[in-house]
Amino acid sequence: MATKAELEAGYERYRAACAATTQAEARNDLRGAIRTAETSLPLVHPAMAYRRRYLTAEPIAPTLDVLLRNAPPLFLRASLDAVEAWYLSGTRTERAALPDVPGRLTAARGRLAQAVALWGRLSAVPGVQIDLDPACLTSPEIVRVWLAEGAVTVAPAPGALRYTRTSDPHRPAHGKCSGCGHVVAVPLVRLLDPFPCVACRHTCPFVLTHQLV
Repeated sequence: MATKAELEAGYERYRAACAATTQAEARNDLRGAIRTAETSLPLVHPAMAYRRRYLTAEPIAPTLDVLLRNAPPLFLRASLDAVEAWYLSGTRTERAALPDVPGRLTAARGRLAQAVALWGRLSAVPGVQIDLDPACLTSPEIVRVWLAEGAVTVAPAPGALRYTRTSDPHRPAHGKCSGCGHVVAVPLVRLLDPFPCVACRHTCPFVLTHQLV
């Protein structure tokens, strides 16, 4: 069993990660917030244990909120997979402290599927304008992220909100390997998920550095 000092150290590191994700979200660096939240996953259980044992406070995990809220509209399936793998690796007691995670993961995967379908409508025809299905309650949440990212824009249409894509996901782009810094030229859509880097031979996320015109 971890000592109080070890749990407190993990708690303080987790607090710093929470602050970093909050700051990243505030400046609309959602991918940066997700990366920080994902790397902080091993700290969640120690931080919750410290709060429960020594602060007599309810266990909370704000970085999980960041991941489950922002990964679906950014098509970051690998981040959801990381949350699932982390959760399943916990002890029975640790999993019991977060009983809602499986359901929230299922809901997040559902939003990811909705985001993929919605983006498919936007990319079906160049310049297409779409409105949102009122029956899909998560569509406005997804589109808000895309608007903030500059991926879509509001199209002028009388009497209704319509949206159009501002970038073609198959346009050539430059991505930098987050592991070794190697830069590749690939279709923009290729950068949505990690893939093997030819330089360092690790599967890494690639960061968009320059989109070719």
